[in-house]
Amino acid sequence: MKICLITSSTKKIDWEDFGYPEWIDSTAPNHRSYAKKWDLEYIASLVDGSLVGDRHPTWLKIHEMIKVSDSNRWDWIVWIDADAVFVDDSIDIRQWLTDDCNWVLPKMQPDSEHGKCWTKLSTGLMAMRVNHKTCNILNRMWVNPDEYRWGGFHEQSWIDAHFNKRMSTNTNLNEMLLEDLEEPLQLGDLTVLPYKYHLTTLDREIPFVFHAGGDTPTKHERIKKALCI
Repeated sequence: MKICLITSSTKKIDWEDFGYPEWIDSTAPNHRSYAKKWDLEYIASLVDGSLVGDRHPTWLKIHEMIKVSDSNRWDWIVWIDADAVFVDDSIDIRQWLTDDCNWVLPKMQPDSEHGKCWTKLSTGLMAMRVNHKTCNILNRMWVNPDEYRWGGFHEQSWIDAHFNKRMSTNTNLNEMLLEDLEEPLQLGDLTVLPYKYHLTTLDREIPFVFHAGGDTPTKHERIKKALCI
């Protein structure tokens, strides 16, 4: 099974004219180390923000996943946001890339400040099997972002809407409960991981990935804290 781990960021963070995404100086070596350990190809890129056109910058991940999948060199693509890191590299993501699955995404961790889940799934870490069906979905997302071009949580809300019918069969996901899933949940060709595998806070033990979403000026500081550097 050939797997490519990919990430990307714009060269300049426009939010409050922040500029260069300094955290990639810590996250890129971390990604590269994880990929080497588990024999994954690793592709990282810095691109111009104009690449996403009139979409929100987070749509960049869909553009890059399409570009990599079009090469038809890999069986799976694993995306990790450029401001996320593997804290525990003893976990092999391949355990969830099963023959009867096309997509792997974590449940969204509740926002500790507001006490709610803003979406059902998170795209900060996600895996996609490369085949005709999944590539068609990616292209539909890019061509027809609909109200999520800038609205909602952008590509994450689009994916929520796409998988909404099958997630409606699970109370935890359907009602966006604060409690985590007890174990990975398979819904058709979608596997939903417990959010403990993709945490956005530092207030608990991190068993796999830490994603420094939220406040941009403190991203690098929080990443270094998660990595104990």
